[in-house]
Amino acid sequence: MNSFSAPQYALIDKVGMPHVMAFIVKRLSLYNTDDLDWLKLLPLQKKNLLHGECMFPYFDQDGRKEHGFRIRASVNINMVPPFEYEHWARIPSKTARQGWTSGEQIFHFADLEECAVHTLAHECFHFLSETNQIDEKNTEANANWWADGWLASFRLNQQKSFIQLSEQIEFSFNSPVILAELEVRRDMDFMIERISGSVVVNISIPATENGGIYDPLYLNL
Repeated sequence: MNSFSAPQYALIDKVGMPHVMAFIVKRLSLYNTDDLDWLKLLPLQKKNLLHGECMFPYFDQDGRKEHGFRIRASVNINMVPPFEYEHWARIPSKTARQGWTSGEQIFHFADLEECAVHTLAHECFHFLSETNQIDEKNTEANANWWADGWLASFRLNQQKSFIQLSEQIEFSFNSPVILAELEVRRDMDFMIERISGSVVVNISIPATENGGIYDPLYLNL
C-alpha cells in the first residue's frame, strides 16, 4: 500500500484522535497490511492508563480463516497527569553483546495522544514482526523500542504543526485597511493577534493539514 491509498482495513476511533489514527495509518502504509482486519482506538474504563492487544489470525477446526490480525489500543480518558506506566524496555548495557538487555522501565507521556500513539505503535510492531516484515524478534522490549521511535516521529510532526506561521493578511473594508498578523495552529478556534488599527477582529480558523503544516480553511470576520 502506498501513502496515498486509503487503507483496506477498518479504522475505529472511539476516543476522538483522528490525527493520531492518521499518523499510524501513514506509518503502516509502508508495509503490507492485507492481513490486517482493523485498527481500533477505544476509551479505557479501568484504573489502568492504557492497554493494547494484537490479535493473531484465527482458523477453525477445518482450517478456514475466521479473522486476520486485529490491533486495538485503549487509553483512559478519565485519568490525569502524570501519564506514565512501567513495562519492558531495551536497557543500555556495556556488557551485553547487542548493547542492551531487556528490563523494566517507566515510560512517560506528555498527554493521552502520546499514550495512544505509543500503544498503537507497540501493537503494530507485534503485527509487523509476526508477519516477518521487520527483523526484530517479537518481544515486549523490542515492541516498546519500536513504539519509542514512532512516538519520537509523532512528536516531531506535532512541533512542526505548531510552528507559528506569520503572515501579513490585508483585509479590505469600507473603513481604513486593517493588517492582521495571524498564527495558524491546529484545533484553534478563535484568535486575536497583534491587530493594527483601532478595530478588534474575532477570527475563526478551522485548519486542515497540508504536508504536516496546518493551513486555514476560511476566515470568518
